[in-house]
Amino acid sequence: MPKINWKNEIGNPVYPSCKTVQDWCRLLGVRARVKPCFQIPGTDKWLWFAKAENKTTKNSYSNPFLVEEYTGQGNEKGNEALLAKMNLERVEEEILKEEKGEAGFRIVFFRDNRKFGAIAPLKHGFGFLGVFRIDAEESRNAGKCVYKRVFDEVELP
Repeated sequence: MPKINWKNEIGNPVYPSCKTVQDWCRLLGVRARVKPCFQIPGTDKWLWFAKAENKTTKNSYSNPFLVEEYTGQGNEKGNEALLAKMNLERVEEEILKEEKGEAGFRIVFFRDNRKFGAIAPLKHGFGFLGVFRIDAEESRNAGKCVYKRVFDEVELP
């Protein structure tokens, strides 16, 4: 089976990309969903199509971590105490899901749609970052979900 890797043979990041979620799903042999994160049927693997910025969440990538932070909607925006509480609740939910076996590996594709400072190869499509799992200790310390890369590559069907 062919594999994709976020870096080339000499270790430099290349972030193999597809323009759309649908393109990746076709390549992976799964039906695309509306949600940015969904489980591959019959597996403990999830596909996560993360964007650096969207209406309610900010995702930041710094090798080997991907940090997900809920930034709120409506009246929640700007209420730092409430957002901190909500992010901590999300951390505990995600850790519990993994402990119960409800969530496993996240195969991550990232689009860096920030106006400034974007990683060029990730600006106009979803680039493969690797396979991640939640890092319980880092997440609790940061007060937001911190995922750590556990595999550089994934097999294509």
